[in-house]
Amino acid sequence: MPVSKYWRKSVLVALSFLLAFPITADQVRAKGKMENVIVTFKEDVHKKAITEVNGKIEQSYEHIPAVSGKVPASRVAELEHNDEVKSVEPDQQAEISGQTVSWGIVKVKASTSWKSGDTGKGVKIAIIDTGIAKHADLSIAGGVSMISSSYNDNNGHGTHVAGIIGAKNNSFGVVGVAPGASLYAVKVLDSKGKGDLEDVIKGIDWSIAHKMNIINLSLGVKDYSPALKQAVDKAYKAGILVVAAAGNNSTSKTKSTTDNIDYPAKYASVIAVGGTDENNDHAPFSSIGKELEVSAPAIDILSTYISKAHPYARMDGTSMAAPFASGALALLIQKYPGKSAAWIRSKLDSSVHDLGPKGRDVYFGYGLVQAPGLAASVSSAKSSFQASLTTDHSTYKKGSSIQITEKVFNQFSKKAIPGATVKLTLKTAKGVVKTVTVKTNTKGTATYKFSTASQSYRGTYTISATVSKSGYYTRTQFKTVKVE
Repeated sequence: MPVSKYWRKSVLVALSFLLAFPITADQVRAKGKMENVIVTFKEDVHKKAITEVNGKIEQSYEHIPAVSGKVPASRVAELEHNDEVKSVEPDQQAEISGQTVSWGIVKVKASTSWKSGDTGKGVKIAIIDTGIAKHADLSIAGGVSMISSSYNDNNGHGTHVAGIIGAKNNSFGVVGVAPGASLYAVKVLDSKGKGDLEDVIKGIDWSIAHKMNIINLSLGVKDYSPALKQAVDKAYKAGILVVAAAGNNSTSKTKSTTDNIDYPAKYASVIAVGGTDENNDHAPFSSIGKELEVSAPAIDILSTYISKAHPYARMDGTSMAAPFASGALALLIQKYPGKSAAWIRSKLDSSVHDLGPKGRDVYFGYGLVQAPGLAASVSSAKSSFQASLTTDHSTYKKGSSIQITEKVFNQFSKKAIPGATVKLTLKTAKGVVKTVTVKTNTKGTATYKFSTASQSYRGTYTISATVSKSGYYTRTQFKTVKVE
């Protein structure tokens, strides 16, 4: 692999609001500069390859043929050409992926599983994150820190993720998707939600050694990493389900992009989880792409937090979506003991509530995560409207007519939707309400004129348009005009 391919990439990774700050080769490879690298080997670790280039090994892994350490910048190319070396890459920083509640628990239908006795009991989940803080609503089975002497959370992100997965089902606070699961804190990120990729890999290695059933990675990096891929592949091969946040790289301006999913979510061995809102719409920030596997609630998610004054907090992001999937997997593992990781994964994918375009798509993957056994009881998949509510003017004279136009089309295909029912309501400045129901034509358009009497009150008039049709979610829009 050419040196320039890796060393011109950014080294800052973000878990939810992933921002990358590129570092040029000239900046990094100053004369005499030692570089922090992760070296993966084709088979066994050959420490001599590092010492031969005057490098220093700082960390090795029990199950993964790789090491991390420092190597002179001037000798990186030499190390890359060593016959025993598979790849050499710069260490990266991982950073928090998300900030967005109990409505999510309702959406994934977790309580139905609890009623049948499935709570995730006996399922071991490694939460590779900022650690987990002691909390009255959490039971921590154990853990480890790769960056300090304690796995206690001094950021809040990991504790929030832990609550979504497995907060206790008690009489106060919140409840997680799998309240009976065993939660393990694997601290790899600091108080700012940042950390080195080598520590993330070490956390995965620890999870393999301690026979976890699920690894939750509500974090991500921008650049492809051979070492990270090798680690998650190794975990999946060992029978561990690896779940990762897809990333928060979309905006209203970039929604058309179809390839902005972060690593490790992008790897085939990892379940990539995107975000949805309370209306089952695609969360505007949620990354999209063909690797997206499932979606889960990601906006305004209430969960456990580290503040004694405020032990619960609301966050948004795909960091919040991933633990919903991890919790659902824990319920599946308990419900179907002895089944392989691949079988459980397939069951998760086939039990979703399909959203957006039929089947797997770049916005929702297979669909919204559901608790075990609910696929048959979930309503059939619905699509979303996109509509525009307009008037012929913004200001009117008393006695004139207000022409209202509602255009309705499919959110994803952009095709016009004929035959949709549009309920138009006009509320005058005095509070008088007028309502009429019309249908969209073959072009997906509905038009109506409301007349204002000459004795009408001046002021602001409010217009609402509620659109409904079988197979679609009902949507309401509002607009105001002035009457003089």
